[in-house]
Amino acid sequence: MFAGGVSVSASAVAAPPPDCGTGLVCAGGPTAGASACRQRNATAATVYCCPVGQRIDNGKCVAPAPVCGRGLYCAGGPTPGASACRQQESSTREVFCCPEGQRIENGKCFDARTAEITSFYTDILHRAPAPEWLARHVNGGLPTAKVRESIAKTPEARGLVNKAYKAYLGREGEAGGLDSWTDHLVRGKTLDWVWEQIRTSEEARRKNGGQPPPVTLR
Repeated sequence: MFAGGVSVSASAVAAPPPDCGTGLVCAGGPTAGASACRQRNATAATVYCCPVGQRIDNGKCVAPAPVCGRGLYCAGGPTPGASACRQQESSTREVFCCPEGQRIENGKCFDARTAEITSFYTDILHRAPAPEWLARHVNGGLPTAKVRESIAKTPEARGLVNKAYKAYLGREGEAGGLDSWTDHLVRGKTLDWVWEQIRTSEEARRKNGGQPPPVTLR
C-alpha cells in the first residue's frame, strides 16, 4: 500500500485505542513517562498522558485523593514539608498541607492541642494568645484543663470579670464573687456567659428599674 509515495503496511497502521471509561482512552500499555491510560480533557480535544491511576486537573496530572475525613483528603503519604492528609477549607478551593493530626483554622495549620488552648484565650480573655505564650502552653506538657485554669486565674481574666461588675452593678466585685465567677471560667464557661449572668442578675435588675440593663461592650 502506498501513501504519498511511502509504503505503509497494514500492520503498521495503529488501531484506534479502545474506550476504557468516560473521558479515558487506553494507549495499549505504559510508555516512557506516560501510562496505560490517557485522559481526554472534557473541555478540549487534547489528550493527556498521566501515570496510571492519576487524573487530569486543569491540564495537569494529579493523583486521586481519597477522602479521609470530613474536609480532609489523603495525599498518599507524607511529602517534604507537607503531610499525609490535606484539608480543604469549605469557603475556598485552596488545599493546604498540614502535619497529620492537625487541621485548618483561618488558613493556618493547628493541631488539636494548639486549637484548644487558643480557644481558651478567646473564650476567657477575648483575644488571641501571644505567640510566645501559646508556644509555652502547647509545649509545656500540662493537661489542657490545667492550662485553662491557669488562664482563668490570671489578673487579666479577673479584671475582665470585675469590669462587668462596674458596667452593670456600678461597683467593684467582691473577692468572693470574683472567685466564684473564676471557678465558672475554669470549669468551661466563657467570659460572655459570665457577663450575661451579671447583667441579668437580681441586683442588676433592681438598679435598672426591674429590667436587665442594656448590653455593654466588653
